[in-house]
Amino acid sequence: MPRSMGDIWVLSNGIYNPVNIKSGELGKQGQPNMVSLKKLLRALLLRQIDSYYLLLVKMKLGASPQATVYLVDILDHLDVTTFDSGPGQIMLKERLFYQRMADGATPPILTLDEKIAKLFEMLEDADRRLLENRQKVQRTIQEMRNLIRLAQAMISIRQG
Repeated sequence: MPRSMGDIWVLSNGIYNPVNIKSGELGKQGQPNMVSLKKLLRALLLRQIDSYYLLLVKMKLGASPQATVYLVDILDHLDVTTFDSGPGQIMLKERLFYQRMADGATPPILTLDEKIAKLFEMLEDADRRLLENRQKVQRTIQEMRNLIRLAQAMISIRQG
C-alpha cells in the first residue's frame, strides 16, 4: 500500500486504513488536498482499504487556546469534497464540511460499492470538464494563430 495515502494507518475491520491528518487555525477555510482519486479508487477496488479517514484539528489561538477535532470517513462525506482532474486530488470543501458538522447532519449509509460508484462519477465528471477546458484552450490558440496569419497577410499586402 502506498504510504503517501495516509499520514498514519489504523486497523479497522481487519484492514489497515489510511488516516489523513489536517490541522489549522479555526476560522481559516479553504480546499485542502486529501488524496489522489485514482490512488484511492485503486486501493478500494483491490479491497486493500475500505475507508479513508480524515482527522481534522482546528485550533483557536489566543489566551485560552481551544482545539476542535473531527474524525470522519471521508467516503461517507463525498458531498463535501470536490475533484479536479488537473491536479488529480480530492479536496475538502471546508466551509460546507464545518456547516454539516455544526448542523449534526448524518450522511446517508452507503455500501462500499456505492461509494466507489460515486468516486467514479466524480472522476468522469472532472475528466469531462478537463477535456472541455483543453478544447477551449486549443480553440483560443488556433484563433491566435489565425490572427497572426491575418496580420502577416496584411503586412505583405501593404509592402507588396
